[in-house]
Order: sequence, then structure tokens, then C-alpha cells
Amino acid sequence: AELHKYCKENGILFLFYTGFNTNACMITRDYSPLAMSRRGYENILVRDCTTGMESSATHDSLSQTQSSILFFEMFGQYSVDSREMIKGLKNKVGPPASLYLNVPELLQYPVELRNALVDTKIPLLVFLFDIC
Repeated sequence: AELHKYCKENGILFLFYTGFNTNACMITRDYSPLAMSRRGYENILVRDCTTGMESSATHDSLSQTQSSILFFEMFGQYSVDSREMIKGLKNKVGPPASLYLNVPELLQYPVELRNALVDTKIPLLVFLFDIC
């Protein structure tokens, strides 16, 4: 409800999901892509900037993460990789983007993505999950 309130007050309609934990918090919380979709937002999961809880058996293949991404796509959510996102954000005009994130998380991203997020001029919200 807090994320919805923030977005509504700031005219944000597009949410980019990154960070940790695709197979728990991103599925179960009221700010999850599915919950926010029901509230009318367009949600995009950035595939190479997120991860799920992996076990020792799935760590190398990231199969838990991949399964969660597939789950969201099967339920009508969009996904992109950071290169696609950077390409799409270049040279956009409009009000400054909102970044709702933990700064240390942003520092882990490729320089090109960080710059594209900071420089974009479209109304979007980058929502970074931390350990939930």
C-alpha cells in the first residue's frame, strides 16, 4: 500500500523490479509485480539485475531465479535485461525519473545501467528489493 501511495502521488505508472528475491518477496508481498499490476501499473522485471534464493544444488544454474522470472512472464508481467533497458531509456524526455532504491544496490549494476537510470527523463520507478 505504501508503494502504491507513493506512485500515485508522483504520477508513476511504470515499475522496474530488480534486486533480491524473485522467488519469495517478489511473489508474496503487496508491492509484488502481480499485486501492483492489479492496481494498474506496468511492471518490468530486469532479469540480469535480480536473483532468487538458491540452494547449493541450484546456485550454479540459477534455476530458482530463472523459474521465478518465467512465473512472472507466464502471468503477464514483462521482463528485460539491462542492455535492453539502457537502449530503451536513452534520449527519453519528460519529468525526472524516481529512484526508490538502496544506493549500495545501485552501485552493483553496470555503469551503463546506472547512468541510464540516473539520466532518464521518463516517469518510472525503479524498485529494488533487498533481503525481505
